[in-house]
Parts: sequence; C-alpha cells; structure tokens
Amino acid sequence: MPRPGRPRNLDRRPKKKKTTPPPPETLIKRAALAQGGDPVLAASPLGWCLTRQLIEPGDYHAGLRYAALYRRISSKHIHPKGVSLDGDIQGPPPVDEKAEKRHETAYLKAKKSLLGAGSRACRAVESIAVFEHWPGMGQEEARTGEMEALQDGLNTLARHFGLAP
Repeated sequence: MPRPGRPRNLDRRPKKKKTTPPPPETLIKRAALAQGGDPVLAASPLGWCLTRQLIEPGDYHAGLRYAALYRRISSKHIHPKGVSLDGDIQGPPPVDEKAEKRHETAYLKAKKSLLGAGSRACRAVESIAVFEHWPGMGQEEARTGEMEALQDGLNTLARHFGLAP
C-alpha cells in the first residue's frame, strides 16, 4: 500500500541553479546610468562614479578594498552564533585568529587614514562605497559637495593602500 503524501524525489542529486540575466529594463537603466561607460559598473554607486569619470580607477579599487574590510570586520559581530536545521545551537565557524587580527588592524589603519581627510570625507566614502547609497541624485548642490568629499576620501585611501599613481 503506498504511503499518503507527496511522492519522494528519487533524483537526489543537487540541481544546478540556472543563472538568469537581468531583465531588459535593468539593462536599459544601467546603460542610461553609464552614459557610454561599462553598464556592469553602473550597478553600484561607486562603479557609477567610475563610469562617469568622477573618480580614478585607483580610487575605485581603494573604495572596494575599504568596503571589503569594513564588511569583514562588522560581519563578525552580527551573527556570533548560528542554529542548525535540527535545532542545535552552534558556535561561530572556525576562524583564523591571526588573519582576523590582521584584517582588523588593516581596517583600523585605513579608518584612521580616512579620518585624516575629515569626517565629511569619511561619511561620504562609507555612505557610497560601503552602504551603496547613491550620491545625491537630482540635488546638484548636495551632490557636488558630496562628490568633493568622496574624492578627497578615496584619494586618501588610495594613497594609504598604495594604489595612487
């Protein structure tokens, strides 16, 4: 006698997820934002600044590196414990303490260098590079001041990371 309920999936191999390209509307919007530049870069505010040539490539990479350090340092404090599917509380995944300390030291040095450019530059870099807020769209005066602060902050980070020419 068959068991009631949903039939079992006999094929237990993990299925490959199909990656779908973004919808045409998204591609059109990115192309419009890029204005002749690379539309893939226009997907993020920092990349948008690079495609519009508001920042230099070294500044772009410095912003990416700072954002990666910021996320790495802040994420270790967000989820210190996890819960497995069977309800057991697990501790944090094993980490390399030396690597974590190295990343934390690198972040603190970069943050100190960035604060040397001023708190306005620090806020602009963290807002655009880390939190991906779009720079004052539609507010020309606000965007001009924010872009100057962003350029100052990213130039400072590029020099700090050795990415400036």
